[in-house]
Amino acid sequence: MSTDNGLLVYTLTEKGVGNIGDYVQSLAAQQYFTSTEKFIHRDYLNKSLEKKTKLIMNGWFTYHPENWPPHENIDPLFVSFHLDKNYEKDFFTKETIQYLNKYAPIGCRDFATLSLMKKYNIDAYYSSCLTTTLNRGLYENDSEKGGIYFVDVLYRDDLEYKWQFNKRSLLKDVIKGKWSIKNTKNILYKYFPKDLVDSGEILTQAYKSKDIHTDNSNVHQNRLNIASDLLKKLCNAKLVITSRIHIALPCLAFGTPVLFVYGGDLTKEADNIRFMGTIDHLNVLYIGDQPIKNDKLNIYTLKDIDFKNPPKNPSSHIEFKEALIKKCQAFVNTKQ
Repeated sequence: MSTDNGLLVYTLTEKGVGNIGDYVQSLAAQQYFTSTEKFIHRDYLNKSLEKKTKLIMNGWFTYHPENWPPHENIDPLFVSFHLDKNYEKDFFTKETIQYLNKYAPIGCRDFATLSLMKKYNIDAYYSSCLTTTLNRGLYENDSEKGGIYFVDVLYRDDLEYKWQFNKRSLLKDVIKGKWSIKNTKNILYKYFPKDLVDSGEILTQAYKSKDIHTDNSNVHQNRLNIASDLLKKLCNAKLVITSRIHIALPCLAFGTPVLFVYGGDLTKEADNIRFMGTIDHLNVLYIGDQPIKNDKLNIYTLKDIDFKNPPKNPSSHIEFKEALIKKCQAFVNTKQ
């Protein structure tokens, strides 16, 4: 019996807000298949499937741990897997632990997820992120070379961003007295040379859509196209400055100079859990009042950076990138 190839897709919030970084991760998986016949919802993996379906299980999991383990017709490859610790208690049921052990070892995107797997005696290893394997040849365009992009820089401190995409978080800031106007341009002008900001383009990986409850292939293909267009900008950029890991890590794959801006509300524990094991491979531009010491990070301050000649990207990701490519290719080529 033939096997289908699947691709993870995602549901928007009730406010119609989505994260294009999810679809960037799906594109990183899609590139290994000659075709993908099924879109499979990340948060509804137990939904019935008629045919065996190969599925690369990379990315962030999961808003609905009650829908684990996945359906028996899913043939999974666990690489670059991240589990939100907030869902630990509901996720690690007896059935899910047995399922994960069946398909172990589990490749983890970050050290926190690896620690969780070890805690429940699940064979696991650190794989790094699949977006570091994105194929430059799919997105390169010589006619679009040279852009400078600011993508969600210190977005947790950006009230303009919150007004558009996260009004609940903005309300919390107002209640706490954090209501001084810090919009995107104000933040950038505060930390970066004015001529650099004015010559650059401001982008976001958040998006809003009216297709909240619409579930058809055209909707998901449109979101994949949006992600692809964003990757084309990153691939052909002169410099990218961002606080988003799924903007920064594709830049590593493409060889695009990138600075990951770390500071403000991004230094809180919830984000640190996601970051450790991902930003280790990046040049980290730290913006904060207190010195930060971490021998595992490539830390820069504003005074260290010549923006006309930014530091070369680290190469520590390459060994993990090569291992991921081999593992995904072997999985795709294995017949049932």
